[in-house]
Amino acid sequence: MRLTDLTMPLYEGMGTGYQHRSLEGGDLWDTQVKIRKGWNYETHGRSIWSINVFLESGTRLVLASFQGQFKDSPRIHQVMTKYFMRDAVILDIPKGAEEVVTAEDVERAYSKVPAQKGDAIMVRTGWGDNERYLKMGRDYHIRTPHYINKSAQKIGEIMESLGSDLFLYDTSNMIGLNPETGEREGLLPFRPHWAMLGGLVNCGAIQKQRVKIAALPFKVLDAGISLCSVVAVEE
Repeated sequence: MRLTDLTMPLYEGMGTGYQHRSLEGGDLWDTQVKIRKGWNYETHGRSIWSINVFLESGTRLVLASFQGQFKDSPRIHQVMTKYFMRDAVILDIPKGAEEVVTAEDVERAYSKVPAQKGDAIMVRTGWGDNERYLKMGRDYHIRTPHYINKSAQKIGEIMESLGSDLFLYDTSNMIGLNPETGEREGLLPFRPHWAMLGGLVNCGAIQKQRVKIAALPFKVLDAGISLCSVVAVEE
């Protein structure tokens, strides 16, 4: 059995895929993870850390209930083991900074994989490899490859054909500017029971086309999104 950690570490100064306008002017606008280190509180040297973190930072689980039209869908605390040891198939679509994952890319990559009914779908662009997020700083999020509506819709069609309910991606987020229209596009066309695992890293270390995904979110009551630890298991 071979295990690969796909979880981005939390670190001081990291951001999310883009700065949320709802946070503008607040504590989390400039940096969406703040860590207070080495706060000494006893004479013998013990210290504690405090952390202020936005739940979309790093690697996260996003449920349909995060979308306004699916308010009655399950919340994070209700799905703690649902995405543990799930079969997944990997679609390889290499992309560099600011490149677009197209519907044709998705269709071509899907035609080459041994997909099975119920599989989770992972798109591996390589963007999350080699600790790029530490080297590029905020540019890692600003210049991420991204999807447009046509490619997100194609992924949705594949999920429906397989009876899948889980999509995984290794870009900072899915949404970016469509170079033809100038509009922000690319969100998966959610269904009430679907979920996404986003912001994965180190996916290039996975050696097989088929893996099991073990995902455990941070248990937040009534939330539709949460930080999540993700491991790929190759047997």
